[in-house]
Amino acid sequence: MDSTLNYKRIVLLIKRYFLENMNYEVMLWSLLTMIFTFIHQPDFFSSILNLSGILYAVRQYKSLSHNANGMHFFMIPTKQTEKLFTTILLTTVYYFIMTWLVYLLGSVLGGLISKFYLGTSMDIKWDVFTTLTHPYENGMMLTATNNTFWQTLSKFTIFQSIFLLGSLYFKKNATLKTILSLIAIGIGFSIIELFIIQQTFGEQSAGLQSFSLSISSNKLDSSYGWIAQFLGVLLIPYLWLISYFRLTEREV
Repeated sequence: MDSTLNYKRIVLLIKRYFLENMNYEVMLWSLLTMIFTFIHQPDFFSSILNLSGILYAVRQYKSLSHNANGMHFFMIPTKQTEKLFTTILLTTVYYFIMTWLVYLLGSVLGGLISKFYLGTSMDIKWDVFTTLTHPYENGMMLTATNNTFWQTLSKFTIFQSIFLLGSLYFKKNATLKTILSLIAIGIGFSIIELFIIQQTFGEQSAGLQSFSLSISSNKLDSSYGWIAQFLGVLLIPYLWLISYFRLTEREV
């Protein structure tokens, strides 16, 4: 695997992408700006970021489903590492920043419309990466501020990595097939977990209620939560590495 990158070629790949997809980009960001104009809440921002980001990631290698477009893509005089690195930049860094910017733009437009046309003021929540919690301490409810930037970014990057890999493995209906694959993998791991619990605790395992198809937020907040977060971060470069080998395999 040749991991060296030529940044001039990466810049040319980015320019090529925008020249070929300018209409799509304009329509996408105009639509998201319109949506955020009417609904600009932090929770809604996170949902739109992840859902639309998945579709954006899957679309990156859609051309490989057609032989002519696929041959044209692989004949571009750049390395596969550079092509994959460019795609990662577009689907993570670029898309994350642009979604945040159009959220801010939509919030401003929504506030102006509310003020000048409806005559009412609208409370705009600019900081989408901050959440308020109300913990109890000594019988009193306190207000605490939590910064969720890194959690939001890591979750978004994991989703992008998974569905980017899915777009390379599945030629058609990549989004649906990737979701079904995730469900199947989750069920498989849950069956293994249940089997281990039964072998370890025997008949007592029938009374255990910890069996689930996903890790709940309570588990993430426990003393072992950092382990799950660390493994999630390690998952990102692993998926990128698998994507590289799959991209190279598709070229052959």
